[in-house]
Amino acid sequence: MKHASLALLAGLAFFVMVALSNPLSAEQPAAGDTIVKLTYVTMKDMADYFTPKHLRRPLVSSLDLPNGKSRGITCNVTEQFVEFDTDLDGKVDTRIAQGGKTVEVMISDEAGKKRKYPIMTWRDTEVDTNLVADVKPWYYSTLSAVTGTIEGKKIFIIDDNCNGTYNDFDADAIVIASAKCGWFLTPVMELGKGLIEITVAPDGSSASYHPFTGPTGSIDVLSKFGKASFKPQVCGVRTDYHTFGVLRPDGKPSLVPVGKYSLEGAVIDRTIEVLGGAFPTFDVVQDATTKVEWGGPFTMLFMQSPGPDYPRAFYSADPGKHTFFCEPPYLKGEHGEVYVGSKDWCMPGRALESIDPEAPTKYFFVAEKATFNIEILDVKTRKAVNGQKFYTGTKEGISLLCPTYYYWLPFTWEYKDLRGTYILRVTCPTSKAFKEAVYEEKIELK
Repeated sequence: MKHASLALLAGLAFFVMVALSNPLSAEQPAAGDTIVKLTYVTMKDMADYFTPKHLRRPLVSSLDLPNGKSRGITCNVTEQFVEFDTDLDGKVDTRIAQGGKTVEVMISDEAGKKRKYPIMTWRDTEVDTNLVADVKPWYYSTLSAVTGTIEGKKIFIIDDNCNGTYNDFDADAIVIASAKCGWFLTPVMELGKGLIEITVAPDGSSASYHPFTGPTGSIDVLSKFGKASFKPQVCGVRTDYHTFGVLRPDGKPSLVPVGKYSLEGAVIDRTIEVLGGAFPTFDVVQDATTKVEWGGPFTMLFMQSPGPDYPRAFYSADPGKHTFFCEPPYLKGEHGEVYVGSKDWCMPGRALESIDPEAPTKYFFVAEKATFNIEILDVKTRKAVNGQKFYTGTKEGISLLCPTYYYWLPFTWEYKDLRGTYILRVTCPTSKAFKEAVYEEKIELK
């Protein structure tokens, strides 16, 4: 699928999931709670929905799902097909030979209560077989959700971490049916009529809730989002205990409990996400609105990790080979948040990865979102001394469907007899999202 053809995510759910100092799951209703019966549904159109961590798990000899006595459902995985035990008798009985297929396996709780659990199979067709000679991996993700009506809003709770339960805060997702986007399930949420505290039965059979009675304030993440040609589709903030979404479809500030918050991240579209990076923490006080300032003007981020599990983007001069090289940079907002290629939502499941199988994966932007102009400037005249400047970071491929399209190569330039101090200038003149971004730093050619 071409990235350019991907539509932007639809309107967001009219709710806010809020952080409290509670355990990381919800099970028992409190006295006086309103109890709502939930029913199981198969999310056949799950590809049309956005949730923050819809895990894609590797298919191995045992699915990590409850089988009544412990966990594990028998599978047989080969290069050509996968076979499943769908009735918990310990023997495989259903064969799938291609990705994109729905399989209903049977799961069981400790009491022996059985129910069907739908999953979607995936086959990674994007492996470069010139680099990887092993069996092409198979994956699965959940299509299982429960649905009901709370405060007049139909909701879906999706088992995003694919473990067979629906009450995992900061792991499972909640989506309003009228929207296609959601955020993590958290103990408190806003449905447009104020905040409620919610608990969910582990098996997803019911939910219960009551009004939140603590002090509240508001967060506004749109009015101070500056100098950008795009708007976030989802935005999440975090306290010490939980994360929650704070972007309402009507653009109004989101009601939250008072406290200290940090910017956890955001999603621009299916190929760009935002990390909190060095963004400063901020306070929400009672009966007041905190306006979060973020966005442009933008610059590039080199030589620093944008977040946990994100390796640094390097540039360097090799005096032995008289060659300057530069990796694709991340982009950084004025207040420290970092814009990266989406490792979770970029179709077909990856951003630009290193072509070197020994190198750490770095989630850079696909070429449709950011191409770069790399200039080495004379300090006095500010004239470029390098010839080739245009840089996509993308290895050439036959088409967007070619697996090699999803790898990056560094920008290289032989500086030959040039020596001394120069200026590295990086811009994105053809990028719709980051065309005003600029980075300058002095470098030494030895």
